[in-house]
Amino acid sequence: NQMPFFSKKIPRAKIYLKPLDLAAVSFKILFTKLKKGEKTKEWETALGQYFGAKETILLSRARMALFYLLKNLNLPKASEVILTPLTIADIVNAVHWAKLKPVFCDLGENTYNIDYQKLEQTITPKTKAILVTHLTGLATDMDEVRKITEKHNLILIEDISQAFGATFKGRYLGTFGLASVSSLSFLKTCCTLFGGMLGLNNPKLAEKIREDIKNHPRPSKKILLKETAKNITLWLATNRIIFSLFTYYLIKFLNKLNSNALEKFIKSNPRPALTDKPPRTLLFSYTDIQSEMGLKILKNLKSSDERRIENVKYFIENLSPEAKTYLPVIPENARNVFWRLPFNAENPEKLKKYLFDRYIDTTKTNLVLCSEEPAFKEFASEPTPEAKKAYDSILAPIHSNFNKKDMEYMAKVINKYFEI
Repeated sequence: NQMPFFSKKIPRAKIYLKPLDLAAVSFKILFTKLKKGEKTKEWETALGQYFGAKETILLSRARMALFYLLKNLNLPKASEVILTPLTIADIVNAVHWAKLKPVFCDLGENTYNIDYQKLEQTITPKTKAILVTHLTGLATDMDEVRKITEKHNLILIEDISQAFGATFKGRYLGTFGLASVSSLSFLKTCCTLFGGMLGLNNPKLAEKIREDIKNHPRPSKKILLKETAKNITLWLATNRIIFSLFTYYLIKFLNKLNSNALEKFIKSNPRPALTDKPPRTLLFSYTDIQSEMGLKILKNLKSSDERRIENVKYFIENLSPEAKTYLPVIPENARNVFWRLPFNAENPEKLKKYLFDRYIDTTKTNLVLCSEEPAFKEFASEPTPEAKKAYDSILAPIHSNFNKKDMEYMAKVINKYFEI
């Protein structure tokens, strides 16, 4: 199963932005005035039409979208919001910023999504809302979730950052409850350098939030240029020729040094810490330049998703029965967009090394297991073993630019590993 030295090795991730578009964006950032105007309104409308939200609002980050949503719900102070613990630290903080209490609920066994039985057990008289995060592009069973939220009269919010474009029973994720949030940042299938989307089915609430954020200043050009440079760097590093001849060996060198420099580069989230209010560095508006990028991406998003879905289908067809037992439970009645494909191996580091030695670069999630972070200890009333398994899982690289030859090679290598 060894690939020849000059063959195309497989990178752990690729971005969905094109280099010429990034070059054009850099020029616009440098030589035009930043603003939030008609293009942003057009992009908000296009997003809402794409997945069926009555209202969409664009903000600096997904965490800010969640914060402004919760703030404007005017829930009683210290009301509980249930969420799964595998997320970014500031999603937990966003609940806290709104003077509410985050409460962790574990994932279901090998589902990477919320455990429905434990969810109902976690509900108390103080519970007012549930945030359902659809991890790795796998759809949560929204029939089960809605059954619980309707029974207990709870607000349902969805995080579709890793499942943008996925559906359950023909209906887009993000439209099953009051609202949804999504990241539009680095490595996402719908990336506009940075940003967060809030989708709403309540026009009056949307108007309140728009009023709340109307005085946000424009971001600095430095922020936009930094994100553009980051995307260009990753595009170059994961170009199949450059990756095969240079980046792969750089990672190999960093691995020998036990360096986590690459993880730090990719991971844009701050170290976990409980904070009382959103940082001023996030209090800025979205821009028309980002909106132009989004409108362009949206035109090809469905076809890009379909290529990735077909890649995963072919990959799984080529896996041995033994290897398939380490895959997650893949929901039926859903269009799962497979942002990543996790393998819940018994020794993930061993699998990671085995794959890397055979020219397949993999990684773990860059999310945080918040239930095990000292900063959030007070919100973890019960153990979360399934979230820990998901956190330790190896994510097989999946991208719409990969081909059947790539998928077949990965399947052969993984099959060999599980035969040993």
